[in-house]
Amino acid sequence: MFIESYFSNMGFRFHSENDLSDFIWTCCESCEQFKWFFLSFFFNNIDFSRQIDLIREYSKDNCRPDFIILTDGQLTHLIEVKIQDQYDHFEDYINTFPMIGKGNRGFIMNYSRNARSLRFSNDYCIHTWEEFLVHLASEIKKSDRDRELSEFYNFCYTYIKQVCNYREAVHMELSHLGSLEALNLTFRKIIANSTEAIAKLSFTLLTCTLSIGLLKG
Repeated sequence: MFIESYFSNMGFRFHSENDLSDFIWTCCESCEQFKWFFLSFFFNNIDFSRQIDLIREYSKDNCRPDFIILTDGQLTHLIEVKIQDQYDHFEDYINTFPMIGKGNRGFIMNYSRNARSLRFSNDYCIHTWEEFLVHLASEIKKSDRDRELSEFYNFCYTYIKQVCNYREAVHMELSHLGSLEALNLTFRKIIANSTEAIAKLSFTLLTCTLSIGLLKG
């Protein structure tokens, strides 16, 4: 489908954090269901029966979160968007926006949770773009009855997937060389979430498993 290709190419050409945040804002402003879906991914305490405004790049002092949420005109939530940049602003936003409580701060990144994100997990609702895409893929299946909404969600998925270089998990057949890519993705996730010793052990085990599978094949 050429429209899906268009969004994929948009993701290839416009792939900065600002581009991604602008795209998310545009989707939310264009589709109320997507705004509900995106905000609900982080927060379960937003009352959508009230006036909910998503503000892009709200500045205060030296801080500028990617998104500020106003509820009936009052600052209630914020979301910071990251791809690979690990300058998270955790302390900055806590100090600059004291009116926004612990459960009302969101953070999303395209790298695995590290020591800092774990330390601030009680102060922020922290997610990865992989988690969001998995959740969005599930929502696309649910919205099949509404073709227009399903297609819109799918285009959003296509763009974010390209920007974040996300690859869906595939079934590995160890007797086929085509499983090397799937094995590589699995190994990368293990490295990102493990200590050095565990990563080395995992690499050894995965390499042995693949070798046995190929020999059997």
